[in-house]
Amino acid sequence: MILDDKQFTGSKLRLSKLNKSIAKINASDDYKDDQVKNVELSALKAFAKQIQTEVDEYEMLTNGLFVPPESYKLSELPKILIKTRIALGWSQQKLAELTETKLRHLQLYEEESYLGASYSKQMQIAETLGIDTSACDFTNSSSILTPSTKLNAKKVTEFDWKKFPVNEVLKRGWISKTKEHSIKETFKDWFGNAIRPYGTPSFHRKKISDDENTNKEAILTWEARILQLADQELQDSSISDFELDERWLKDLVRITVHEDGPLLAKETLKQNGILLVIEKHLSGTHLDGAAMLSHEGVPIIALTLRFDRLDYFWFTLFHELGHVFCHLYSNSNFVFFDQRSSSDNDETSDPNQFWGDNLEVQANKFALDKLIDPAAWNKCFSRFSTTEKSVKADASRLGIHPSIIAGRIRNERSNFSILSNLVGQGMLHKHFKSFEK
Repeated sequence: MILDDKQFTGSKLRLSKLNKSIAKINASDDYKDDQVKNVELSALKAFAKQIQTEVDEYEMLTNGLFVPPESYKLSELPKILIKTRIALGWSQQKLAELTETKLRHLQLYEEESYLGASYSKQMQIAETLGIDTSACDFTNSSSILTPSTKLNAKKVTEFDWKKFPVNEVLKRGWISKTKEHSIKETFKDWFGNAIRPYGTPSFHRKKISDDENTNKEAILTWEARILQLADQELQDSSISDFELDERWLKDLVRITVHEDGPLLAKETLKQNGILLVIEKHLSGTHLDGAAMLSHEGVPIIALTLRFDRLDYFWFTLFHELGHVFCHLYSNSNFVFFDQRSSSDNDETSDPNQFWGDNLEVQANKFALDKLIDPAAWNKCFSRFSTTEKSVKADASRLGIHPSIIAGRIRNERSNFSILSNLVGQGMLHKHFKSFEK
Protein backbone atom coordinates (compact mmCIF):
# COMPACT_ATOMS: atom_id res chain seq x y z
CA MET A 1 0.00 0.00 0.00
CA ILE A 2 1.24 3.50 -0.88
CA LEU A 3 1.48 5.68 2.23
CA ASP A 4 2.54 9.12 0.97
CA ASP A 5 3.25 11.29 -2.07
CA LYS A 6 6.91 10.28 -2.21
CA GLN A 7 6.00 6.59 -2.47
CA PHE A 8 3.28 7.50 -5.00
CA THR A 9 5.81 9.24 -7.26
CA GLY A 10 8.22 6.31 -6.96
CA SER A 11 5.46 3.81 -7.78
CA LYS A 12 4.42 5.73 -10.91
CA LEU A 13 8.05 5.81 -12.05
CA ARG A 14 8.41 2.04 -11.53
CA LEU A 15 5.13 1.47 -13.37
CA SER A 16 6.32 3.54 -16.34
CA LYS A 17 9.57 1.56 -16.54
CA LEU A 18 7.68 -1.74 -16.32
CA ASN A 19 5.31 -0.78 -19.12
CA LYS A 20 8.27 0.20 -21.31
CA SER A 21 9.93 -3.15 -20.59
CA ILE A 22 6.70 -4.98 -21.48
CA ALA A 23 6.39 -3.07 -24.74
CA LYS A 24 10.04 -3.76 -25.59
CA ILE A 25 9.67 -7.51 -25.01
CA ASN A 26 6.48 -7.61 -27.07
CA ALA A 27 8.28 -5.96 -29.98
CA SER A 28 11.43 -8.04 -29.66
CA ASP A 29 12.38 -10.83 -32.06
CA ASP A 30 15.36 -11.95 -29.97
CA TYR A 31 13.51 -14.74 -28.16
CA LYS A 32 14.12 -18.17 -29.64
CA ASP A 33 11.59 -19.72 -27.25
CA ASP A 34 8.12 -18.17 -27.05
CA GLN A 35 7.56 -19.91 -23.74
CA VAL A 36 10.43 -18.02 -22.12
CA LYS A 37 9.12 -14.77 -23.60
CA ASN A 38 5.61 -15.44 -22.27
CA VAL A 39 6.90 -16.30 -18.77
CA GLU A 40 8.85 -13.01 -18.58
CA LEU A 41 5.87 -11.04 -19.89
CA SER A 42 3.51 -12.72 -17.42
CA ALA A 43 5.75 -11.86 -14.46
CA LEU A 44 6.19 -8.24 -15.53
CA LYS A 45 2.48 -7.78 -16.23
CA ALA A 46 1.54 -9.20 -12.82
CA PHE A 47 3.96 -6.83 -11.10
CA ALA A 48 2.69 -3.88 -13.16
CA LYS A 49 -0.92 -4.77 -12.34
CA GLN A 50 -0.15 -4.81 -8.62
CA ILE A 51 1.53 -1.39 -8.75
CA GLN A 52 -1.28 0.02 -10.92
CA THR A 53 -3.82 -1.13 -8.33
CA GLU A 54 -1.89 0.63 -5.56
CA VAL A 55 -1.55 3.80 -7.66
CA ASP A 56 -5.28 3.83 -8.46
CA GLU A 57 -6.13 3.31 -4.80
CA TYR A 58 -3.88 6.15 -3.65
CA GLU A 59 -5.36 8.52 -6.27
CA MET A 60 -8.83 7.58 -5.08
CA LEU A 61 -7.89 8.22 -1.45
CA THR A 62 -6.23 11.58 -2.14
CA ASN A 63 -9.42 12.64 -3.93
CA GLY A 64 -11.29 12.00 -0.68
CA LEU A 65 -13.25 9.08 -2.13
CA PHE A 66 -13.14 6.92 0.97
CA VAL A 67 -15.67 6.44 3.76
CA PRO A 68 -15.06 3.89 6.56
CA PRO A 69 -17.49 0.96 6.19
CA GLU A 70 -20.59 0.83 8.38
CA SER A 71 -19.34 -2.42 9.89
CA TYR A 72 -15.86 -3.95 9.96
CA LYS A 73 -13.74 -6.47 11.82
CA LEU A 74 -10.94 -5.48 14.17
CA SER A 75 -8.40 -7.04 11.78
CA GLU A 76 -9.52 -4.51 9.14
CA LEU A 77 -8.97 -1.48 11.39
CA PRO A 78 -5.27 -0.88 10.51
CA LYS A 79 -6.04 -0.40 6.80
CA ILE A 80 -9.00 1.82 7.66
CA LEU A 81 -6.74 4.02 9.81
CA ILE A 82 -4.25 4.46 6.97
CA LYS A 83 -6.89 5.05 4.29
CA THR A 84 -8.74 7.58 6.43
CA ARG A 85 -5.56 9.57 7.13
CA ILE A 86 -4.77 9.79 3.42
CA ALA A 87 -8.37 10.67 2.50
CA LEU A 88 -8.32 13.49 5.05
CA GLY A 89 -5.20 14.87 3.40
CA TRP A 90 -3.20 14.46 6.58
CA SER A 91 0.50 13.72 6.49
CA GLN A 92 2.03 11.18 8.85
CA GLN A 93 3.70 14.13 10.61
CA LYS A 94 0.33 15.78 11.31
CA LEU A 95 -1.25 12.61 12.69
CA ALA A 96 1.84 11.96 14.82
CA GLU A 97 1.62 15.45 16.32
CA LEU A 98 -2.13 15.23 17.00
CA THR A 99 -1.75 11.89 18.77
CA GLU A 100 1.52 12.81 20.54
CA THR A 101 3.26 9.91 18.81
CA LYS A 102 6.84 10.00 17.56
CA LEU A 103 6.88 10.27 13.78
CA ARG A 104 9.17 7.26 13.37
CA HIS A 105 6.81 5.14 15.49
CA LEU A 106 3.80 6.16 13.41
CA GLN A 107 5.69 5.45 10.20
CA LEU A 108 6.61 2.00 11.54
CA TYR A 109 2.97 1.39 12.53
CA GLU A 110 1.76 2.07 9.00
CA GLU A 111 4.60 0.18 7.33
CA GLU A 112 3.73 -2.89 9.43
CA SER A 113 -0.09 -2.40 9.28
CA TYR A 114 -0.08 -1.41 12.96
CA LEU A 115 1.40 -4.72 14.12
CA GLY A 116 3.59 -2.86 16.62
CA ALA A 117 0.82 -0.63 18.00
CA SER A 118 -1.06 -1.48 21.16
CA TYR A 119 -4.81 -1.81 20.95
CA SER A 120 -5.30 1.37 22.97
CA LYS A 121 -3.01 3.30 20.60
CA GLN A 122 -5.08 2.15 17.62
CA MET A 123 -8.23 3.30 19.40
CA GLN A 124 -6.66 6.70 20.14
CA ILE A 125 -5.64 7.16 16.50
CA ALA A 126 -9.10 6.08 15.32
CA GLU A 127 -10.71 8.68 17.60
CA THR A 128 -8.35 11.39 16.33
CA LEU A 129 -9.25 10.51 12.74
CA GLY A 130 -12.94 10.64 13.56
CA ILE A 131 -13.53 6.93 12.92
CA ASP A 132 -16.60 5.45 14.61
CA THR A 133 -15.16 2.43 16.45
CA SER A 134 -18.64 1.34 17.54
CA ALA A 135 -18.95 -0.03 14.00
CA CYS A 136 -16.11 -2.46 14.74
CA ASP A 137 -17.06 -6.08 15.35
CA PHE A 138 -14.91 -7.14 18.31
CA THR A 139 -16.73 -10.37 19.07
CA ASN A 140 -14.96 -12.61 16.56
CA SER A 141 -11.48 -11.18 16.81
CA SER A 142 -8.74 -13.58 17.87
CA SER A 143 -6.33 -10.70 18.55
CA ILE A 144 -8.00 -9.66 21.80
CA LEU A 145 -7.78 -12.91 23.71
CA THR A 146 -6.39 -12.95 27.22
CA PRO A 147 -5.23 -16.24 28.82
CA SER A 148 -8.72 -17.36 29.75
CA THR A 149 -11.31 -14.78 28.73
CA LYS A 150 -12.46 -13.14 25.52
CA LEU A 151 -12.91 -9.49 26.33
CA ASN A 152 -15.40 -6.95 25.01
CA ALA A 153 -14.09 -3.47 24.28
CA LYS A 154 -17.49 -1.90 24.94
CA LYS A 155 -17.26 -2.37 28.72
CA VAL A 156 -14.74 -2.71 31.51
CA THR A 157 -13.39 -6.23 31.56
CA GLU A 158 -14.96 -8.44 34.20
CA PHE A 159 -12.11 -10.18 35.96
CA ASP A 160 -12.37 -12.34 39.03
CA TRP A 161 -10.90 -9.62 41.26
CA LYS A 162 -10.57 -12.02 44.21
CA LYS A 163 -7.67 -13.69 42.41
CA PHE A 164 -5.63 -10.50 42.10
CA PRO A 165 -2.80 -9.87 44.64
CA VAL A 166 -4.40 -6.72 46.05
CA ASN A 167 -2.78 -6.96 49.47
CA GLU A 168 0.70 -7.50 48.00
CA VAL A 169 0.23 -4.48 45.74
CA LEU A 170 -0.82 -2.41 48.76
CA LYS A 171 2.17 -3.63 50.75
CA ARG A 172 4.55 -2.64 47.94
CA GLY A 173 3.12 0.85 47.85
CA TRP A 174 1.74 0.65 44.33
CA ILE A 175 -1.60 1.79 45.74
CA SER A 176 -2.56 3.57 48.96
CA LYS A 177 -5.55 3.34 51.27
CA THR A 178 -8.13 6.09 50.96
CA LYS A 179 -11.18 7.04 53.00
CA GLU A 180 -13.33 7.44 49.91
CA HIS A 181 -12.80 3.99 48.37
CA SER A 182 -12.24 0.40 49.49
CA ILE A 183 -8.88 -1.19 48.80
CA LYS A 184 -10.52 -3.36 46.14
CA GLU A 185 -11.97 -0.35 44.31
CA THR A 186 -8.66 1.51 44.60
CA PHE A 187 -6.87 -1.47 43.08
CA LYS A 188 -9.37 -1.73 40.23
CA ASP A 189 -8.91 1.96 39.43
CA TRP A 190 -5.12 1.63 39.55
CA PHE A 191 -5.14 -1.49 37.37
CA GLY A 192 -7.49 0.08 34.85
CA ASN A 193 -5.48 3.30 34.61
CA ALA A 194 -2.22 1.40 34.13
CA ILE A 195 -3.61 -0.90 31.46
CA ARG A 196 -5.99 1.57 29.81
CA PRO A 197 -4.42 5.06 29.60
CA TYR A 198 -6.87 6.24 26.96
CA GLY A 199 -10.02 4.95 28.61
CA THR A 200 -10.20 1.74 26.57
CA PRO A 201 -8.77 -1.68 27.42
CA SER A 202 -5.23 -2.33 26.29
CA PHE A 203 -5.40 -5.88 24.97
CA HIS A 204 -2.49 -8.17 24.23
CA ARG A 205 -2.07 -11.80 23.45
CA LYS A 206 -0.52 -13.15 26.61
CA LYS A 207 2.11 -15.85 26.40
CA ILE A 208 1.62 -17.10 29.94
CA SER A 209 2.49 -20.52 31.28
CA ASP A 210 -0.38 -23.02 31.40
CA ASP A 211 1.01 -24.35 34.68
CA GLU A 212 -1.88 -24.60 37.15
CA ASN A 213 0.39 -23.17 39.84
CA THR A 214 1.01 -20.00 37.86
CA ASN A 215 -0.93 -17.00 39.17
CA LYS A 216 -2.04 -15.42 35.90
CA GLU A 217 -3.77 -12.52 37.66
CA ALA A 218 -0.51 -11.70 39.44
CA ILE A 219 1.32 -11.66 36.11
CA LEU A 220 -1.25 -9.27 34.63
CA THR A 221 -0.88 -7.07 37.71
CA TRP A 222 2.88 -7.04 37.23
CA GLU A 223 2.38 -6.10 33.58
CA ALA A 224 0.19 -3.18 34.68
CA ARG A 225 2.96 -2.01 37.00
CA ILE A 226 5.54 -2.26 34.20
CA LEU A 227 3.38 -0.19 31.84
CA GLN A 228 2.84 2.38 34.60
CA LEU A 229 6.57 2.69 35.29
CA ALA A 230 7.32 2.90 31.57
CA ASP A 231 4.78 5.69 31.10
CA GLN A 232 6.31 7.60 34.00
CA GLU A 233 9.82 7.27 32.61
CA LEU A 234 8.72 8.33 29.13
CA GLN A 235 7.11 11.44 30.62
CA ASP A 236 10.18 12.35 32.66
CA SER A 237 12.86 11.77 30.02
CA SER A 238 13.35 11.38 26.29
CA ILE A 239 14.22 8.19 24.48
CA SER A 240 15.72 7.59 21.06
CA ASP A 241 13.67 6.09 18.25
CA PHE A 242 13.91 2.31 18.01
CA GLU A 243 15.16 0.74 14.79
CA LEU A 244 15.28 -2.95 13.90
CA ASP A 245 19.06 -2.72 13.59
CA GLU A 246 21.09 -5.16 15.68
CA ARG A 247 24.54 -3.67 15.09
CA TRP A 248 24.66 -1.80 18.41
CA LEU A 249 24.25 -5.06 20.33
CA LYS A 250 27.99 -5.59 19.95
CA ASP A 251 28.51 -2.48 22.09
CA LEU A 252 26.11 -3.89 24.66
CA VAL A 253 28.11 -7.13 24.84
CA ARG A 254 31.31 -5.15 25.45
CA ILE A 255 29.64 -3.41 28.39
CA THR A 256 29.39 -6.72 30.26
CA VAL A 257 33.02 -6.45 31.41
CA HIS A 258 32.36 -3.31 33.47
CA GLU A 259 31.54 -3.58 37.16
CA ASP A 260 28.51 -1.36 36.66
CA GLY A 261 27.60 -3.13 33.42
CA PRO A 262 23.90 -3.66 34.30
CA LEU A 263 23.41 0.08 34.82
CA LEU A 264 25.34 0.91 31.66
CA ALA A 265 23.12 -1.59 29.83
CA LYS A 266 19.99 0.31 30.87
CA GLU A 267 21.38 3.54 29.44
CA THR A 268 22.60 1.85 26.26
CA LEU A 269 19.18 0.34 25.63
CA LYS A 270 17.56 3.75 26.15
CA GLN A 271 19.94 5.35 23.66
CA ASN A 272 18.75 2.77 21.15
CA GLY A 273 15.02 3.15 21.79
CA ILE A 274 14.33 0.42 24.36
CA LEU A 275 13.22 0.93 27.96
CA LEU A 276 14.65 -1.40 30.60
CA VAL A 277 12.29 -1.60 33.57
CA ILE A 278 13.16 -3.47 36.76
CA GLU A 279 10.38 -4.67 39.07
CA LYS A 280 10.38 -7.64 41.45
CA HIS A 281 8.03 -10.44 40.51
CA LEU A 282 4.82 -11.00 42.45
CA SER A 283 4.20 -14.11 44.53
CA GLY A 284 3.20 -17.18 42.56
CA THR A 285 4.56 -16.05 39.20
CA HIS A 286 8.20 -17.28 39.06
CA LEU A 287 8.54 -14.59 36.43
CA ASP A 288 11.97 -13.67 35.05
CA GLY A 289 11.20 -11.13 32.39
CA ALA A 290 8.98 -9.90 29.61
CA ALA A 291 9.09 -8.05 26.31
CA MET A 292 6.20 -5.76 25.45
CA LEU A 293 5.27 -2.43 23.92
CA SER A 294 4.38 0.67 25.91
CA HIS A 295 1.15 2.50 25.21
CA GLU A 296 3.19 4.75 22.92
CA GLY A 297 4.67 1.79 21.03
CA VAL A 298 8.09 1.95 22.71
CA PRO A 299 9.62 -1.52 23.20
CA ILE A 300 10.02 -2.45 26.87
CA ILE A 301 12.22 -5.11 28.40
CA ALA A 302 11.06 -5.81 31.94
CA LEU A 303 13.15 -7.90 34.32
CA THR A 304 12.42 -9.19 37.82
CA LEU A 305 16.03 -10.11 38.72
CA ARG A 306 14.83 -13.09 40.74
CA PHE A 307 18.40 -14.29 41.12
CA ASP A 308 21.30 -12.08 42.17
CA ARG A 309 23.72 -13.35 39.51
CA LEU A 310 25.34 -11.71 36.50
CA ASP A 311 25.11 -14.77 34.24
CA TYR A 312 21.35 -14.78 34.86
CA PHE A 313 21.04 -11.05 34.13
CA TRP A 314 22.93 -11.01 30.86
CA PHE A 315 21.27 -14.07 29.38
CA THR A 316 17.77 -12.98 30.41
CA LEU A 317 18.37 -9.49 29.00
CA PHE A 318 19.52 -10.84 25.63
CA HIS A 319 16.71 -13.39 25.58
CA GLU A 320 14.20 -10.54 25.86
CA LEU A 321 16.11 -8.63 23.20
CA GLY A 322 15.56 -11.69 21.03
CA HIS A 323 11.81 -11.26 21.48
CA VAL A 324 12.06 -7.55 20.66
CA PHE A 325 14.04 -8.01 17.45
CA CYS A 326 12.52 -11.28 16.24
CA HIS A 327 8.94 -11.33 17.46
CA LEU A 328 7.54 -8.15 18.98
CA TYR A 329 6.90 -6.38 15.67
CA SER A 330 5.78 -9.44 13.74
CA ASN A 331 3.21 -10.74 16.24
CA SER A 332 0.48 -8.18 16.73
CA ASN A 333 -0.09 -7.14 20.35
CA PHE A 334 1.95 -9.95 21.89
CA VAL A 335 3.45 -9.72 25.34
CA PHE A 336 6.18 -12.30 25.91
CA PHE A 337 6.32 -13.44 29.52
CA ASP A 338 9.28 -15.65 30.39
CA GLN A 339 9.23 -17.99 33.36
CA ARG A 340 11.22 -20.86 34.77
CA SER A 341 9.76 -23.63 36.84
CA SER A 342 12.47 -23.32 39.48
CA SER A 343 11.69 -21.96 42.93
CA ASP A 344 12.81 -18.52 44.01
CA ASN A 345 15.45 -20.04 46.28
CA ASP A 346 17.04 -22.17 43.58
CA GLU A 347 20.29 -20.30 43.03
CA THR A 348 21.50 -23.04 40.67
CA SER A 349 18.71 -22.24 38.19
CA ASP A 350 19.71 -22.65 34.57
CA PRO A 351 20.19 -19.09 33.29
CA ASN A 352 20.61 -20.07 29.66
CA GLN A 353 17.27 -21.61 28.83
CA PHE A 354 13.59 -20.74 28.77
CA TRP A 355 11.34 -23.68 28.07
CA GLY A 356 8.45 -23.28 25.66
CA ASP A 357 7.50 -23.08 22.01
CA ASN A 358 9.56 -22.25 18.94
CA LEU A 359 9.55 -18.53 19.77
CA GLU A 360 11.32 -19.29 23.05
CA VAL A 361 13.83 -21.50 21.26
CA GLN A 362 14.52 -18.66 18.81
CA ALA A 363 14.97 -16.16 21.64
CA ASN A 364 17.34 -18.57 23.41
CA LYS A 365 19.45 -18.93 20.26
CA PHE A 366 19.43 -15.17 19.71
CA ALA A 367 20.80 -14.64 23.23
CA LEU A 368 23.49 -17.29 22.93
CA ASP A 369 24.67 -16.14 19.50
CA LYS A 370 24.69 -12.43 20.31
CA LEU A 371 26.56 -12.87 23.59
CA ILE A 372 29.15 -15.15 21.99
CA ASP A 373 29.53 -15.51 18.24
CA PRO A 374 29.05 -19.23 17.35
CA ALA A 375 32.38 -19.43 15.50
CA ALA A 376 34.17 -17.87 18.48
CA TRP A 377 32.42 -20.25 20.88
CA ASN A 378 33.64 -23.27 18.93
CA LYS A 379 37.21 -22.07 19.50
CA CYS A 380 36.84 -21.61 23.27
CA PHE A 381 39.23 -23.87 25.17
CA SER A 382 37.09 -23.56 28.30
CA ARG A 383 34.40 -25.72 26.67
CA PHE A 384 36.69 -28.70 27.26
CA SER A 385 38.86 -27.54 30.15
CA THR A 386 36.29 -26.18 32.57
CA THR A 387 38.70 -24.44 34.90
CA GLU A 388 38.42 -20.89 36.19
CA LYS A 389 41.69 -20.06 34.48
CA SER A 390 40.50 -21.20 31.03
CA VAL A 391 37.14 -19.40 31.42
CA LYS A 392 38.85 -16.14 32.36
CA ALA A 393 41.30 -16.51 29.47
CA ASP A 394 38.51 -17.04 26.94
CA ALA A 395 36.48 -14.19 28.43
CA SER A 396 39.45 -11.85 28.17
CA ARG A 397 40.06 -12.87 24.56
CA LEU A 398 36.38 -12.35 23.63
CA GLY A 399 36.00 -9.14 25.63
CA ILE A 400 33.05 -10.35 27.73
CA HIS A 401 32.41 -10.99 31.40
CA PRO A 402 33.49 -14.47 32.62
CA SER A 403 29.99 -15.08 34.04
CA ILE A 404 28.62 -15.37 30.50
CA ILE A 405 30.95 -18.23 29.64
CA ALA A 406 30.59 -19.86 33.05
CA GLY A 407 26.79 -19.80 32.85
CA ARG A 408 26.82 -21.30 29.37
CA ILE A 409 29.20 -24.10 30.32
CA ARG A 410 27.12 -24.96 33.40
CA ASN A 411 24.02 -25.12 31.20
CA GLU A 412 25.55 -27.21 28.42
CA ARG A 413 26.94 -29.69 30.93
CA SER A 414 23.83 -29.56 33.14
CA ASN A 415 26.23 -29.22 36.04
CA PHE A 416 25.46 -26.19 38.21
CA SER A 417 28.00 -27.04 40.88
CA ILE A 418 30.99 -26.02 38.75
CA LEU A 419 32.40 -22.51 38.19
CA SER A 420 30.22 -21.07 40.96
CA ASN A 421 32.82 -18.41 41.71
CA LEU A 422 32.50 -16.96 38.20
CA VAL A 423 28.72 -16.50 37.74
CA GLY A 424 28.71 -13.14 39.51
CA GLN A 425 26.80 -14.23 42.59
CA GLY A 426 25.74 -11.21 44.68
CA MET A 427 26.93 -8.72 42.05
CA LEU A 428 23.60 -7.75 40.46
CA HIS A 429 20.99 -6.48 42.91
CA LYS A 430 23.29 -3.82 44.34
CA HIS A 431 22.93 -1.80 41.14
CA PHE A 432 19.16 -1.29 41.43
CA LYS A 433 17.23 0.68 44.06
CA SER A 434 14.42 -1.90 44.15
CA PHE A 435 16.79 -4.30 45.88
CA GLU A 436 18.34 -1.92 48.41
CA LYS A 437 18.12 -3.37 51.92
